[in-house]
Amino acid sequence: MRSILLKQFNGYLSTGGNNRYYIKDLTWQVKQGEHWVLLGGNGAGKSALGATLIGEAKQQSGQRHSTFNNPQLVSSDLQKQLLSANRKSDKPQKVTDILFSEPEINSDLCQQLITALNFDALLNHNFTDLSTGETRKLLLIKALSANSDLVV
Repeated sequence: MRSILLKQFNGYLSTGGNNRYYIKDLTWQVKQGEHWVLLGGNGAGKSALGATLIGEAKQQSGQRHSTFNNPQLVSSDLQKQLLSANRKSDKPQKVTDILFSEPEINSDLCQQLITALNFDALLNHNFTDLSTGETRKLLLIKALSANSDLVV
């Protein structure tokens, strides 16, 4: 059975500036088939915990061991990063470019999800023209199509 184990994990996540979110003495195990919900107000660290879980945090001490393949993160932080990068670009990315940019994308599954989530009409739109909800759907379709066995 696949799992991720963080044991007395200490580390941090860097943001766009000089800000760091510190993770201190975290012990947590997530097993295949489990469903977790993280609750908390803005700035409580939900996204930081998710990013730490999939291995994006800089580890300073403790242990992190994962047997999951290609874990994917769907978060408001990822959404903000994509939006910021697209706004700085001379040529905005099309939704199709974002969906099919990764080599590990399962094209058949991606198309099934696009249809199931009624996303067809948005494929030729610029990413920056999507609403927050549409962007979240895009990230979810991409994560689920990436042959991942863990989506956070």
